[in-house]
Amino acid sequence: MNGSGCNYAVCGGLALELFLGRETRGHGDIDICVFRNERDKIILYMQSMGRDIYEMLGGGMCHKITDINRQIKLKRNVFCVCGECAVLRLKPAYGDDMFFIDINETDSPDKNFIELLFDDESAECFIYAKNDKIQRQRDKAIPSRGGIPYLSPEPVLMYKSTDTAREVNRTDFETYGRQIEAVAG
Repeated sequence: MNGSGCNYAVCGGLALELFLGRETRGHGDIDICVFRNERDKIILYMQSMGRDIYEMLGGGMCHKITDINRQIKLKRNVFCVCGECAVLRLKPAYGDDMFFIDINETDSPDKNFIELLFDDESAECFIYAKNDKIQRQRDKAIPSRGGIPYLSPEPVLMYKSTDTAREVNRTDFETYGRQIEAVAG
């Protein structure tokens, strides 16, 4: 990611582990927050690194981005994969570069599945993508550990709390909520 020239932060479960300073569970993917104004730049960078890029459309559908000028941009996330990927299963759907998608959220040893999540920013603040009235100072929203920038626990857990149908989100919210409260308290 350092070679991309983009501002980024590890997010999701790995960000919670960076905050706590220890590994607590396996991960099927790597979640990275990038600001929306750098979407094209990071997609082009990931493609230059040999990754295929798929944008989520909802309803179990995704679109493979083969041309940066032909994006649909319905959702705030894209998936980046390189070669075979145990986490992602695609089945061709109607239309060019359209696929039905199935994601296996189990721990994956190859770590070749990266999810890019696009958020907004102002000069001073990280802006929560689901409600632009929720903002946090950038230096508090994106600390670092060992030179790795990560999204702070509050926005990570806020995102996870909006999708409790996913077991990993419920587990992280319940587990980390208590641990982070103790560390931050």
